[in-house]
Amino acid sequence: MSQFNKVVVAYDNSGGCNKALEMAGFLKKLYPLMDLIVVHVYKEKLINVPVESKELAIPGPRIEAYTVDELSAPPLALENNAAGKSTHAKLVNSAEQAIYNARTELEKNEVDARYKIIEGNPAESICDFAEAEQADLLILGPPGNTGLKQIFMGSTSQKIAENAPCSVLIAK
Repeated sequence: MSQFNKVVVAYDNSGGCNKALEMAGFLKKLYPLMDLIVVHVYKEKLINVPVESKELAIPGPRIEAYTVDELSAPPLALENNAAGKSTHAKLVNSAEQAIYNARTELEKNEVDARYKIIEGNPAESICDFAEAEQADLLILGPPGNTGLKQIFMGSTSQKIAENAPCSVLIAK
């Protein structure tokens, strides 16, 4: 087996990816001069989470109707206690959190690595990144899609294995 000079670990912050980090850490100890890069594909999104206020809303003035262009229009009806409810934005799939988790996992085992956040379609972006970095090996977690989603869409792991510019190790 030849020496690995550069290894890329695709990390999506799932439980299976911790096995990929574990294998990468093992290789880094075998090849201490190896360049280890943990890459995460950016897919953050904001969702609105309803929260209820514990305080009672201050009632506004009672308005029977608004006059708009000389026409009388009733005010919008508010749902009961609507003033006491609101939403807050919540970030899911945080790229920074994923990198933090990967770094924490590797540092527990005293493994040095570089970390990179990339954008785009996960399979294409990871393959393009591995090619640009001239990686010798790509390490992935196990496929996440199952059932019908797997049949119709395939898995990111499968797409990477088919299109990667280097060898691929799928950790299970």
